[in-house]
Amino acid sequence: MATSKRTKNFRVKAWVLTILSVVLSVGPLVLYSVKAFMNSQASTNDKCILLSLISVGVVLSIVCIINKYTPRCRIWLILIGLYLCLDSILGTVLVIAITQVLDELLVGPMARRCRAKLLINKEIDKRQS
Repeated sequence: MATSKRTKNFRVKAWVLTILSVVLSVGPLVLYSVKAFMNSQASTNDKCILLSLISVGVVLSIVCIINKYTPRCRIWLILIGLYLCLDSILGTVLVIAITQVLDELLVGPMARRCRAKLLINKEIDKRQS
């Protein structure tokens, strides 16, 4: 089965937008979690709480991936742990809120559209061959 240029184009766009969506969702959380662990002013107890909340967030993420569902509760769980370890939480919340809005309103719909177009073009390629 030969794939057309259009199908290849949508395949690349879908992968790039999906990866960008994951980076926008997870990237700031990973960045600020590492920053919180490296914070020398945070106590060991605070770091343990952050680690436990991150592990709960990872479990929720795995469940969401399996069920193809994207709740944002795991983000707020991790933010509670970051609040304990970081002094200024306002900048963290703003960055995560902006990236989530970009992901939900711009990148996510574009990725879904490209995946839908990719499936349509694959069917067209099957019929033409």
